[in-house]
Amino acid sequence: MAWMRITAAGLLAAAGICAGAGSAPALASTVTISGTAKAGTTPDSNDANASVNATLSGGVASGSLSTYGNEGGFLAPGGTFEGKVTCMVVSGARVTVGAFGIATREAPGGSEETLPGKYAQLLTVEFGSFPNTVVEGGSPFPDSFGGLGPRFEGVSASAAPKCSKGSFKDQHLPTGGGVIDLSPVISTPKSGHVSHGKVTLTGTGQADQGIELLETADVHPIESGDETTASSKGKWSISLSGLAPGTYDFAVSDGAPTHSNVVEIKVV
Repeated sequence: MAWMRITAAGLLAAAGICAGAGSAPALASTVTISGTAKAGTTPDSNDANASVNATLSGGVASGSLSTYGNEGGFLAPGGTFEGKVTCMVVSGARVTVGAFGIATREAPGGSEETLPGKYAQLLTVEFGSFPNTVVEGGSPFPDSFGGLGPRFEGVSASAAPKCSKGSFKDQHLPTGGGVIDLSPVISTPKSGHVSHGKVTLTGTGQADQGIELLETADVHPIESGDETTASSKGKWSISLSGLAPGTYDFAVSDGAPTHSNVVEIKVV
């Protein structure tokens, strides 16, 4: 499937660009969160690290999550969590990722021991603009993150965690570096929507991030895409008019390798 950037003007000018009966089927709604974040910049500060690569597709979450941290400074004994993603919830600029796996903890003398039983972890990520408390006049941080366990090693559990239990009360800023990305999502209209030449796409993405419209069709690419910017709460919308009859498969991108879910629009 070849994706192309489009403009609303281009749609008006090229009545034949929409894919017909041979167009690729719309894909299931998919959102991906991936990247790393590290908090802790001084020897006596608590350390917290997270690495996530999770996908929510058709209501099913998958991927991996690892966290590491310590309590009492860089030299204090640390803990780690490694697990498979079992749930994911996206609510505006907030994302909760749950995972079930194992935990380890540094023992006296520096040796590492695996803790008995299974452990659960809930990674909470909030996108936005957070004041830089490390560098005076420095750029704001684009996200904050949190997790379970005094050493970020999760909590002992007999079953996978529920993402509805995620709390954003104790968030860390990525003062030690790292970037976590959230792919944009088209929320409305739903795939299969029937239009009479006009459609407004709305959705969510990272706060203040540029959003560009994409379409798949066997036509020549148009020079630039129709763009907007997500609000401070991660919401965006793009309106199109003058669409010729046919079937269109739309997606959006924020410049990351993974685009949004695909929405099929039928124009009559």
